[in-house]
Amino acid sequence: MRIQRQKLYWHQMEFAAAMARGCKRAFLLWHRRAGKDYAAWWHMVEQALQTRANYSYYFPTRTLGKQVIFEGIDPETGSGYLDGIPKGLIDTQREDEGYIRLINGSQIRIIGTDAGEVVGPNPYGVVFSEFALQNPTAWNYVRPILEKNGGWAVFTTTPRGDNHAKRLWEATYDNANWFNRLRTVWHTGLITNAQLMEMLNTGYTLDYILQEFFCDFNSAMKHAYWENEIRHAREEGRISPGKRYLIDRPVYASWDLGEDDMTAFWIWQYVSGKFIFLDYYESRRKDIEHYLVAMTDRCRSISTVILPFDARNRAWGTRNTPEQLFSAHGYKVIVLPRSHSVGADIETVRHRFPDIDIDSERCEKGVYNLSAYRPTYDEKKQLFSDKPMRGPANHGADAMRYGILAVELNFISGEETVGMGGDTGTYIFDKTMGGRVKVSPERVRHAYMGYANRLMGRKK
Repeated sequence: MRIQRQKLYWHQMEFAAAMARGCKRAFLLWHRRAGKDYAAWWHMVEQALQTRANYSYYFPTRTLGKQVIFEGIDPETGSGYLDGIPKGLIDTQREDEGYIRLINGSQIRIIGTDAGEVVGPNPYGVVFSEFALQNPTAWNYVRPILEKNGGWAVFTTTPRGDNHAKRLWEATYDNANWFNRLRTVWHTGLITNAQLMEMLNTGYTLDYILQEFFCDFNSAMKHAYWENEIRHAREEGRISPGKRYLIDRPVYASWDLGEDDMTAFWIWQYVSGKFIFLDYYESRRKDIEHYLVAMTDRCRSISTVILPFDARNRAWGTRNTPEQLFSAHGYKVIVLPRSHSVGADIETVRHRFPDIDIDSERCEKGVYNLSAYRPTYDEKKQLFSDKPMRGPANHGADAMRYGILAVELNFISGEETVGMGGDTGTYIFDKTMGGRVKVSPERVRHAYMGYANRLMGRKK
């Protein structure tokens, strides 16, 4: 039995021919409705029928992936993604788990990269759908597996600004081992000029059309909350590597908490009215001890932890609340009041952005989250709502927002006593371009006294 896919467009056939010739890497930078997922899906199915192995189809979330693969219907043909596979070729199909097993033993899994566990059984072939919206670390986990077993990978996306997808596109564009193709509506002819003008006349912005149908990276993040502020910070060198800790100033950590969802925190200082964000971390479905270790590994001089309003109302893994758990580890804990308006808080961050410096190396994922934080777009009303779009970027953006609100609400002045936080054994300070060194408390006190003496004009 053979699969019964619909007729391919020329650009889809071009991709299929390249992969049939043995290409192992492909990046499809195609416009919206160009059939990226359709082409990538049928390549995966054909490969799974030919070679018994594990295959992973990655989406920003598994919910989205299941909707596309199990529920998606092509409006032109009326057929779904699974309709072309004869029932006799499918051994097991579990939609709730995003799982398909073919009669030859090949397994296809639908995986969301917002989850912490993205690898699964070692895959031989993978597709990253809407890669620009995905957790960029997923490819880092999968790549060594594919390089070892000779497997293949396909990336499909439309642009979402200056992020990991753009960097991968630029890094591989001239690589002879990659099939990289940019296909706009002018290449495919699938969307006419008349249809584009209709969109413009009925509420779609020019930026949106340039992003979705002409694959313009520069227009892709125009509707992010802090797009202009982040661009100015980069231009002014405020988002750059090599930011340093000041050992005579307190260090804070602001958190967004989640047990089943993502947990994220920023490590930062507040000096002379300026925020210096020095490190960032996020993960998913870990216990509190994991995050405490991750935080102290980055800086052991943190004295104050800022938590969202629900930190004293719910347990985290035990009967204790997050507030109680951090307090038990020796940290001063600030629990913020519940916000009356997230929109007003977002404007507060925008107002303070000229006072923000970020280490771009240690906070790379955090900066991406800030760039991707944007409002929800209502396709029916063709308007942006007043609520942030739900997604992986929210957690890092919220964690920064909580830190800035702690200052705005006068919980933090930047002049508190320098403390050792939850650990009295060893400090970690950054002395050079992002390099961490361990020093003893005695060495820290000696350095601090030297700094104080210099301020006072006295010799050591």
